[in-house]
Amino acid sequence: MNRAYRFVIDSDGTIIGTPDKTLRGFSDNVEEIVVISPFDSSYVGSFGVGTFNKPSVSQYLSVSSDVVSDWVEATETFGSLDYQDIADWTVRRIALKRATKLYISSKRGGSVFFSFKFGTIGLNDKTITYKGTFGRDHLLPTTLQVSGDYYECEDLYYTQTVDTKNNVALTFGHGMYVYWGSGGYWVKVSENLAQDTPSYEVGVDPSFAVNDEVDEDEINYLLSFESVLYDHEARIDQAELDIVAIEQDIVDLEVGLTVIPTYELLTNKAPAWGTPDDTKYPTTKLVDDRLNPIETFKDTTVPATYETIANADIHRTRTTSLENANMVKSVTRTGTDLLTLTKYDNTTLAVVTLAELKRLSVRLHRF
Repeated sequence: MNRAYRFVIDSDGTIIGTPDKTLRGFSDNVEEIVVISPFDSSYVGSFGVGTFNKPSVSQYLSVSSDVVSDWVEATETFGSLDYQDIADWTVRRIALKRATKLYISSKRGGSVFFSFKFGTIGLNDKTITYKGTFGRDHLLPTTLQVSGDYYECEDLYYTQTVDTKNNVALTFGHGMYVYWGSGGYWVKVSENLAQDTPSYEVGVDPSFAVNDEVDEDEINYLLSFESVLYDHEARIDQAELDIVAIEQDIVDLEVGLTVIPTYELLTNKAPAWGTPDDTKYPTTKLVDDRLNPIETFKDTTVPATYETIANADIHRTRTTSLENANMVKSVTRTGTDLLTLTKYDNTTLAVVTLAELKRLSVRLHRF
């Protein structure tokens, strides 16, 4: 009879029966934990594996159809109890998950500590409408959830990471419940602790190894993170767009604070008003007509808006166009025969006088 990995636990949490061998990996990698206890199927059982009083990985146990005689010899005793005292106790068993085996394998040649918990699952005032079961074959709905709807886990082991608070993974055992909370996410109905055990040290065979196969539960667990990653990527992308928009808003605000259209600024832009041609400024009357209505506001400042900033840019462009046109702002005479014209873009043009042109014309005719 195989007694390896078998634990017997009394009602007070005392571990009265323990494995008589070190943990070792079988060739087919089917390692099971068997737990016999007086806690019937109305309780949820779980175990953790880690260091002393500090589990690193945990799993839920599943109530088995096995009976105690399948795992205990009739001649065995457990402290003051014998086979007859525990013959009607409940048997739980579960295969070690890959994550559990990987942890145990990391301690091969050393030891790990097992601890166990038993609790009850009680529905509360948040669980209002029973909607059925959930698991790998019946996923929880992602739309049209109603606060208070609750579901019962149909799998021995299931992980939910979609639509949970902060997308934190929730793990379930068979018969456990989840409900849709008022916060807009799935909430696990926690078990009420009835009894736990102290940590128990078990040796790990140096040859303990894990193959590369991944079972269906673990595939479901890994895939459940895919949608979470997509969701985080979308949120990051949106956050980057929001940052760009905020940075642009800051730039716009800084511009708005530095460009304040005052009376002096407006009068400096006066030559650009109206519709002048390419050869002259607007008339003095036109400028006066434009400025007179502004006189009453000359002692005030107006906060710049996107529109006023844009208008200022338009005026600036029109002023530049006028200044760069073929208009002369000054004339300088050089000697008696040469005039130097200076334009508004500060370029110059040398022009001979009319008298000099006539004199040159007479010379050309002589030839």
